[in-house]
Amino acid sequence: MKLSANESAPTPNLTILNDPREWASLIVIDIHESIFDPDTGYTPEEQTEMQYYLHKFLEIIYPKYDILIWSNTTSDVISSKVQRFGLEKNPQYKIIGYMDKYCMTSKVLYSGREVLIKYLDLVWELFPCYNLYDTVICDDTSINFVLNKINGIPVGFRLHPDKEGSNELMKLARYLTWLATNPDFTSIKHFYWREYVASGFIKSNKRKRLW
Repeated sequence: MKLSANESAPTPNLTILNDPREWASLIVIDIHESIFDPDTGYTPEEQTEMQYYLHKFLEIIYPKYDILIWSNTTSDVISSKVQRFGLEKNPQYKIIGYMDKYCMTSKVLYSGREVLIKYLDLVWELFPCYNLYDTVICDDTSINFVLNKINGIPVGFRLHPDKEGSNELMKLARYLTWLATNPDFTSIKHFYWREYVASGFIKSNKRKRLW
């Protein structure tokens, strides 16, 4: 099943904004505490703020990656945040769409309880141009990696530039740029991406297997 921005989505919980680029890799990215900070601000209008360097981050990775947002919230909430922060019509990059919490599966037991998780097989079913080897998912909740451990990149960024970790998005952009040169994303242990960047390893070992 191949989808186009001009076609109806097979589920009301998938919103398509732009067509996929069949040659591009895919990054599936979370919202809360990943690219937005839900705990910042003192008024209803300021309750969620962009993480520092967000637009620059998306500009850097866009030449190699299609961008899909997937959040454990409703489509209305996702849409309002995407529009508020200018992600939908930015001239420097395009988001192919977003998926909400109703696209998540609850048929997984984790620590003795049933949990909602993001299952990448659904993404690959909806967008057959992507697959196991060219897709990564960035999320601050490790539970979402349960069914796709080899595709998960753990994130969790702080908002303010005077706090440690505020430039994490730029570090991640560097990692993703290097990762795009690898034909098989599953050959990399993404859990250690920060260590790879900090050590300079990704610069001096562009083709070496990180396993």
